[in-house]
Amino acid sequence: MSLYDILACPVCKVGVVKESDRLHCGQCQRTYPVVNGVPVMFPKGTVPQIVHETDLLLRTAYNPRVHRTILQSLLDNHI
Repeated sequence: MSLYDILACPVCKVGVVKESDRLHCGQCQRTYPVVNGVPVMFPKGTVPQIVHETDLLLRTAYNPRVHRTILQSLLDNHI
């Protein structure tokens, strides 16, 4: 069994069928895209554009003090 076996159309609540890069509802004839292996099933069938307010930051430096502080705050039965 896969995820596609249990998915249903969000509009008419009928099971959908996977067709290459999309899902198709046989009852209401809507199609839903599969983006990078993830079904996008919004009622209008569109993929929303995600706009971030700022660029996401990537930490490149490692600070061992953070790791040590977290471990010291845990009790013995938490580790």
